[in-house]
Amino acid sequence: MAYIYEKRPDSRQRNNLFYRVAHHLTEDVIHFSYRYFWDDWGITSNTFDLKYRYQMAGSYLQPHVRYYMQDEADFYRHNLKLGSDVDAATGEVLLDEARLSKFTTTTLGLKYGYAMGKNSEFTVRGEYMTQSFDDGGVPAGEETPDLDVIIFNVGYSFHW
Repeated sequence: MAYIYEKRPDSRQRNNLFYRVAHHLTEDVIHFSYRYFWDDWGITSNTFDLKYRYQMAGSYLQPHVRYYMQDEADFYRHNLKLGSDVDAATGEVLLDEARLSKFTTTTLGLKYGYAMGKNSEFTVRGEYMTQSFDDGGVPAGEETPDLDVIIFNVGYSFHW
């Protein structure tokens, strides 16, 4: 069986605009950020990220919502065709091709933090992330499957 490897352009120009704000309420804090990304491969993306930190006595809860949208690269193809996209004899990819499709990601999470002293903190974070691909025009049965992920993180931080 011949293996077919991706070929990507030799260079890439990446650009982004980023905005972040943190607003301190009486005790709680709101964190919001937005990023717009574009490159010379035709990819654009938007990322929205929101966290709200509920301060409690000696600890906090922090819900988290993140939404990411990405357009496909100019040269993206879901399937390669033997003979026109791939050399039938050698298996060599005849075009620049990459798996940079259009998709969206949504993340919902909750973090709990506990102050273990003046300079240290213990945290537990759980998040659910779902990733959905836009396979418009792809024959039934050949769609890229969606992805669901559960993230669990335990941390300890300190500073001196």
